Amino acid sequence: MTKQLNAERADLWAKALEFNNGKESRRKFRNGDLRCCLCVAADVAAEQTGHLEWRKVAGGLASYEVADWFGWDHINPKLAGNPATALNDVDKLSHKEIAALVREQFTK
Repeated sequence: MTKQLNAERADLWAKALEFNNGKESRRKFRNGDLRCCLCVAADVAAEQTGHLEWRKVAGGLASYEVADWFGWDHINPKLAGNPATALNDVDKLSHKEIAALVREQFTK
């Protein structure tokens, strides 16, 4: 069964990405003050739920708990047909660009 991402939570993720724009981490979940797009999502979920342990990396990706909270089908959700990590690390999209994809796909 396909999960449906919660639009309100997706909007929180997009806003956090926009706020974090310019502080992107590439190929690392968290690197000091730099964060990848999935780390931003994990931080949002942790702050909203009080489950601060959700901020931890799970093999370079967000945890299953974070994925469930957002309603993602996978711990590396697809945006515009591509895994979020590929957009962040390979295509090197800014967090503002990734936020636009999140809004386009999940907040309508």
